[in-house]
Order: sequence, then C-alpha cells, then structure tokens
Amino acid sequence: SNRQLLDNLNEPGKLVIEKCENGLVDCAFPIIIKGKHIASLATGQLLLQEPDREQFKRQARLFGFDEQEYLRALDQVPVISEEKLRSMTTFLGEMALVLTQMGYARLAIKEDAERLEIEIASRKKTEQALAAEREQLLVTLRSIGDGVITTNTLGRIVLMNKVAEELTGWSLSESIGRPLSDVFK
Repeated sequence: SNRQLLDNLNEPGKLVIEKCENGLVDCAFPIIIKGKHIASLATGQLLLQEPDREQFKRQARLFGFDEQEYLRALDQVPVISEEKLRSMTTFLGEMALVLTQMGYARLAIKEDAERLEIEIASRKKTEQALAAEREQLLVTLRSIGDGVITTNTLGRIVLMNKVAEELTGWSLSESIGRPLSDVFK
C-alpha cells in the first residue's frame, strides 16, 4: 500500500489519503522542487474513525496473530478526523517544501559562488598573462631603434616608445588617448 500511495504523488500540493487493505489509513504529501519529485512527507498508519473491532478480530485469526495482542495494538493506533489529518499533513508538507526550497536555494547560491570563484581565478590568470605580454611588448618597444606609435581602432595613441617620444616631443603619459594627428605631424 505504501508503494501505491507514493506512486500517486505526482503533482505539487497533492495530498493523498489511502486506506490499506487491512483497514488502516496512510497519508502522504509530495515535495516537488523545480518539477522534480525529490521527497515525500508520509504519516504513519492511523484510522479516520473508530475501528470495526470484529473486522480486526477476523484479521488476527486470518494472519495467526494473538487476538488480544492484536486488539491492544489496534487500540494504540490514533483515530483522527480526515479534516484534521488533511490540515496537519498539508501544513507539515508545506513547511517541508519551504525548508527544502530554502536548502535548494542555498545550494544554488553556493554553486554560483564556486563558479564565480573559478571565473575570478581564471580572469586573474588571464590578467597576469596579459600584463606579462604587455611588459614583454614594452621591453621590445624600448629596444627598437625606430620610433613606434601604437593606436587603437579610433586612431588614439595607446603606446609609444622612447624614440617616438624624442621624435615627436611628446611623452607617453601626455600622448595616451590623443589622436595620432595631434602628436605625430
């Protein structure tokens, strides 16, 4: 009966109450996150009304149980109204759903933070590589005997070597960002 009960939990908020073939009742509420059924909240077996003791005496004899012990066990089974069962199980199920969603959100935040850490490390590595290449480029520019001026796609000066500074009369710090035509006549 538990398998049948749990197999019917296929939509969010759906509370399933089923009577098993032996006269007891099971109740379950699905925990569904992002369309995936990840867990179920299930009650233990109970009764929705006072039991038919004669039916349970027959069951005790049928299954070979001690009738008095079987009836004492039956007396321990809670009797709850269906309305109260629905109310309590729905409340607990919704609470479990909220807690699960919070846990899922926390996990997603943690995974995002880990991805960001990896991306930051990758960017730092790339920045270090670019800085090393820029330094190598500057060393190469300084060692060239000709004047070299580098511009961006808008024709504004990005780099120039010492020879270009001497030829133009402009320092690199003065010329960065200026149009090439202002610095090189």
